[in-house]
Amino acid sequence: MFCSRAVPYIVLCLCLCRCVAAVAYVRGKGASFPHEVYKEWRSAYRLYRSAHVTLEMSYDAIGSGNGKKAIQENVDIEYAGSDSLLSDSTIASHPDLVLFPIMAG
Repeated sequence: MFCSRAVPYIVLCLCLCRCVAAVAYVRGKGASFPHEVYKEWRSAYRLYRSAHVTLEMSYDAIGSGNGKKAIQENVDIEYAGSDSLLSDSTIASHPDLVLFPIMAG
């Protein structure tokens, strides 16, 4: 018997990271689903790049809709995680946002 389930996709909306001297600040908010994965990636990246740059990275799991709202309102974050895409009109009105599919689960 074949069983099909809808698979939520996490979409990452990115802006440019803010860099000051040798410290990179990357802040994000959004869906809770990818929170643990982002934490692991942050640790791995910090180890890999620590000789070149200090990375201060954070992610607040505040919900997909709130993350999308924060990135659209430019609330001092560089990326947002969501389990749904932005509408065509939202993308058109925010040409600085780039959408990347990150994970499925």
